[in-house]
Amino acid sequence: MSIDYHKEFCNLHENYNNNNLRSIENHLSHYEIIEEVLGFQSWLNTQVANVYNKDMEYGKNHFSEASVHGLFTLNLLSLYTAFLTLPRNLINQTITNIRTVYESLPKMYYVSFYPENCGKILLREQIEGKKGRSREILQSSNVKKICEIYDIKYSEDLLNELNKKFDYSWIRRQIYSEGQIEQQRKTYGLFSTSSHGSMIRVRQMRDYSKEEIGDLFELIELLSFFNINCELNGHRKMIEEEKFPVKEVIDFSEKLRAKLVRGGKMHSLFPDRPEIAKKVMLHPPGKPWE
Repeated sequence: MSIDYHKEFCNLHENYNNNNLRSIENHLSHYEIIEEVLGFQSWLNTQVANVYNKDMEYGKNHFSEASVHGLFTLNLLSLYTAFLTLPRNLINQTITNIRTVYESLPKMYYVSFYPENCGKILLREQIEGKKGRSREILQSSNVKKICEIYDIKYSEDLLNELNKKFDYSWIRRQIYSEGQIEQQRKTYGLFSTSSHGSMIRVRQMRDYSKEEIGDLFELIELLSFFNINCELNGHRKMIEEEKFPVKEVIDFSEKLRAKLVRGGKMHSLFPDRPEIAKKVMLHPPGKPWE
């Protein structure tokens, strides 16, 4: 007997599409917010990209800002993909995309205020998990351009510094207090399990949950807010040169923040280390350095 695999696919698709229809019915208000915020990020991405595309030298001369913009663009695509998978109850697949956004935001904030260290972050990423080949990689043609832009020369001191600094955990400690890092660990624990190829994920497969879908919709909204805020804070030179749409970003961010405040508060990914927090544009009231 011949099996119609196309029909089997249609059954699979219909099953998850039914979840999508349930999500629209259950979370229409989230759809309205997320569609608008993804649309705004797409518009902002185009405005900033046009500056770089118009003058290729601008990106070379402002490499740290261009790096922040690159992450902003990738985050937009990850959030868009998460918005497509979440309503269908594809939870692990959604979290895989959300995790990359969650991990990139601290880097974007850090580079915004310490642009001179962007090159060392890129070098650290090149040698991550390749300890036995670190010296070879740092002296290879693959990293030559990074070293030229930031005037970095290989040395044993550089290698030792990269082994101790500029990874994800180190960057978070530079911008967040221990209290805020501890709050973030609870969320990050969920990400780590759901976005790795571990067998423990099998135990986490679950039926459709209106509450869980709603919580993750809120997380997409929250990460979108901070992705926009990082893009704003990461383009200070462009702002000085009046090439960045500051007013539109601030107006939209304030409107979005009002929608995200629930129960009188909003979960924060703003840096709260005083030396950085006081410089962050659109940082909320209740400043941690006062």
